[in-house]
This record gives sequence, structure tokens and C-alpha cells, in this order.
Amino acid sequence: MRSLALCFLLLGSAHAQDAALRVATETPSALVVVDGETLGPASAGLFAVEAGTRAVALVEPSASWDARRAEASVTLAPGDTLTLGLDLPVRTRIESLPLHASVVLVREDGREEPLGTTPLVVDRPDGLDGRLVARLDGHRDAELAAPRDGGRVALVLRPEDLAAGETFTHSLPTRRRNATRTALDLGLGALAVAAGAAAVHYKFKADAADDAYRLPGSSLRGTPTLRDDAIRNDVLSGVALGVSSASLGILAVRLAIR
Repeated sequence: MRSLALCFLLLGSAHAQDAALRVATETPSALVVVDGETLGPASAGLFAVEAGTRAVALVEPSASWDARRAEASVTLAPGDTLTLGLDLPVRTRIESLPLHASVVLVREDGREEPLGTTPLVVDRPDGLDGRLVARLDGHRDAELAAPRDGGRVALVLRPEDLAAGETFTHSLPTRRRNATRTALDLGLGALAVAAGAAAVHYKFKADAADDAYRLPGSSLRGTPTLRDDAIRNDVLSGVALGVSSASLGILAVRLAIR
């Protein structure tokens, strides 16, 4: 009975360290992440979290590598129930023609805030308020009102020596594939496939050795060398799988940033 009571006491103590967290947001499908662990969509309601100071993030439910996110830090006492208001930032994509123009946000009072060089992405809790001005040597400034609700905007800069009303064209640079990049991509793909095949091969060998070592009907049951073979092939399978995953990851990043 004393052991049973102690067990209940420990369980009660563990639960006493829990708190409850709800994230109120305009994007209920966004994912709630606490201390790096994804708990689920905000629409799921209350989440049990450990009491203390926690880093909370709201992440856009997207497969994109650059998903929008909002972050906050909260402190919870045992037994607390907290509703945290958190919304994804407003995203503005700014492009220019020609590329690589510097962009500033000019506010109503005339203050200028540098935003970066095009193309660029700006995330703000309440969007951008003011006028966007793009500047590039040899060109007249281009400007337009910043969209408060975000979205994509393009600023077209006219050459300084172009007469008023005269039409003009811009050439957009393209990044051509060359033999080195192609060979590297093909090599990474081949390495991923070969390593994946090796991982499957060694895994089958490890399973076969383990079955021969353990199964009651096996004539080689209990043979120490079989156990060593199973362990060694399992290790080789894991290494090959790691190489395959790393190759695919590098290839995916190369394709994404292209």
C-alpha cells in the first residue's frame, strides 16, 4: 500500500509541474512549437507544457523552407492556463528591374529605413507603412506605396539618360547550367541512389544473420559470429542510409537556391 501511495504521489507531483497553453491566432492551421518541439496546429486548443519559461513559436503550415514564423517567450507556473495571442508576420516580397537595387522605406515624417537589396523578403508584424524607394547607380529612383497587407511588388527604374516617354528594355541575367554543376548534381543523385541501395542490402543481411542467430528452428542458433555479423551489417546499413540522406539533402538545397 505504501508503494502504491508513493506511486500516486509521484504521478501527482509530475502532473503538478504541467501547465496549459493555448495560442490565439488568425491562422488556426499554423503550427505551435514549444522549445523546438512541434505540438500541433493552433486549432487543437490547449497544449500541456512543462511549467517554466518557454520559447513559443507559431510557424506557417507550409512545406516551404522559408515559412513565416512568429516567436514569443512565456513563463508558466505549475497549473497555469495561458492564452497567448500570436500572429504570423505580414510578408512583402520586393523586386526591381534591373535587379540589385537598394530599397528604403520612407515614413511619413521623412525618416528612411534601409530594407536591403532586391530581390528581398520583408516580414513585419503589421506590414510596411510608408513608401518604398529603389535606388541604383545610373538610374532614376523608383517608388510606390508600400502594401500594408503584404504581397509582391516590383519597382522599375529608368536609366538617367533616357528621354521622357522613351521606351526602354531590361535584360534579366540568367544562371546557365555548366558542366561542373551538372556533373555535381548527377554525382550527388547517383551517390544517394547507390547509398540507399547499399543500406537496403546490408539491412537484409543483418536481418538474415539475426534470424539465424535467434530463431528456435535455426541450426546455427546462438552462434556468436552470426550475432557479430548482424551488428556489423546493421552499422553499415545505418552509415549508408546517412550518406544517402545527406546527399539528397545537399541536392535539395542546391536546387532550392538556384
